Amino acid sequence: MQEFDLAVAECRIYSRRWKTSQVNGIEDDNDNPKMPCIKKDKSGKLYWNPIINLDNGQIVNWQKGTTASVHYKSVDGNYVDIIDRDTNTIKEYDGYVPQFLCPKEDGWGDYVIMDIDENGFIQDFDNNLDDIFQDGDDD
Repeated sequence: MQEFDLAVAECRIYSRRWKTSQVNGIEDDNDNPKMPCIKKDKSGKLYWNPIINLDNGQIVNWQKGTTASVHYKSVDGNYVDIIDRDTNTIKEYDGYVPQFLCPKEDGWGDYVIMDIDENGFIQDFDNNLDDIFQDGDDD
């Protein structure tokens, strides 16, 4: 298998509810979520779009000074692009929640579960991407 110098994972997580998470210790709002990295797709549907440095678990597009406890049920509304240091997309993934997005506790493939500090670092981050590359291909 070819090896790559991976840089980031750009995620698009479609949560069923936003209020199951906390931002700066306050329950988030389903109608107007305050979680950093929330965007709207072309249809107007909200999604969470963290771009995660795979070396250290820092969300590079995080709003500094914000802490969060993330607990999103997204089941199979998850898209992850693995990008190398030359900005080439190495792998496009869609499906269940990958393990690296639930370091706080087992997400059973349905939940994103993590704590994020004020500098955007995911606590207890593990960059194991085996479930994304499980088919052994590297496209």
